[in-house]
Amino acid sequence: SLRLHLIKTRLDITSQSKVLEVGCGTGVVTDWFNNQQACNIFGLDINFESIVLATRNYPDISFHVGDGYHIPFSTNSFDIVFCHYFLLWLSSPVLVLKEILRVLNRGGNIFIFAEPDYLSRIDFPPSLERLGMLQTQSLINQGVTPDTGRHLASWLCQSNFVNIKTGIFGYECDHARIPDWLESEHEVLSSDLMNTLTSTELEAMLNADSSAWSAGSRVLFIPTFYAVATKPD
Repeated sequence: SLRLHLIKTRLDITSQSKVLEVGCGTGVVTDWFNNQQACNIFGLDINFESIVLATRNYPDISFHVGDGYHIPFSTNSFDIVFCHYFLLWLSSPVLVLKEILRVLNRGGNIFIFAEPDYLSRIDFPPSLERLGMLQTQSLINQGVTPDTGRHLASWLCQSNFVNIKTGIFGYECDHARIPDWLESEHEVLSSDLMNTLTSTELEAMLNADSSAWSAGSRVLFIPTFYAVATKPD
């Protein structure tokens, strides 16, 4: 809903608008954007297998294999460029943002729909704080910049964008039921922590997590930032 609010209030999108998602993965968010307003949309990702899946699942969208550090499109090609949970994986995000600036038309917009700040993560009850710290360390080991969200405004300034606006997603939780995504989250945790905890420790921690959700006492909040900015005219 926030993505929709941002694109509807920031600009008018027409069927002639050229839009690019950088780091599109399998194309889920690219397709979402295309469904909000028909446009001339493209997806770019460095992973060939992801682009194969995206092309198969969304044949009406033009997907390309390419590197965000060297975007394979001409200068001043797009009205909008967006990304989603992408910058946190980059060793030099400002270089990619400068590439995005290059391919945007003058006056074009970048939308950074979601970038987390794991170093500000809140876990409750206190017995589950270790689970959060271990997961954050696992992400760092995988190459993630854990506090990406708080850097967005600075990185956009360094990349010469203007009209920069940032914000943080609010937190809302239905404590009357276990969230639908908990099982898949535990699968990710099991994969991330299999070399950090013994199977007994991991099982105990996941059981404690499930129990806290069942009791309605679980709080899990990872501040997640968004940003919108413009290429100067």
